[in-house]
Amino acid sequence: MHMTNIPINNLILASSSPRRAQLIHKIAAGFCGLKIQIIPPDIVESLSADETPQAAAVRLAYQKAQAVYSSVRPPHGTAVLGCDTVVALNGVILGKPADKNQAESFFRLLCGRTHHVITGVSILFLDANAKKPLKIIKDFEKSYVTFGAFCEKIVYNYIQSGAPFDKAGGYGFQDKALSPLITAVKGCTDNIIGLPTALLTDILHKITAH
Repeated sequence: MHMTNIPINNLILASSSPRRAQLIHKIAAGFCGLKIQIIPPDIVESLSADETPQAAAVRLAYQKAQAVYSSVRPPHGTAVLGCDTVVALNGVILGKPADKNQAESFFRLLCGRTHHVITGVSILFLDANAKKPLKIIKDFEKSYVTFGAFCEKIVYNYIQSGAPFDKAGGYGFQDKALSPLITAVKGCTDNIIGLPTALLTDILHKITAH
């Protein structure tokens, strides 16, 4: 991944996710004076049948960043970050469940198995040293989550709470009500929640290094 040494003073997160909004401040803490702004992207998220989970996550992250970048046209020193998280089991993406029945079916698929959580990221910014004025960086992070055996009480109570319906795969890793189901985790836990903070911190350090 080719990097360019430019100062980034402002970072716009193209997201409507409250979880990403919380996590982005962990990144800002590592950069003196970095200002954070959050703008929800105006896009319709759709999946293609022939896309891999990784490709879908990166494409949607780019579309989110591009939508916000096009609407605000940020100046030099401002970067726009888009992220998209997908949950996949055996290469099949489990999106946000449409209803309680689908949410339960997701849990029955996930329980007793290990699945992937992939977050695609895309960063757009103006690069004065590049031949093209717009610099685009794309990457992704993959983590692994293992669920134990299906527990009807835990799953039923969780679904009744309404928590699954705005989350990829129908669950939130950070939700304490589900912690008894999670038996193993490999990789970045922030990535599972929706924002790969370690990866993004590394990318931003490389961009801004002098």
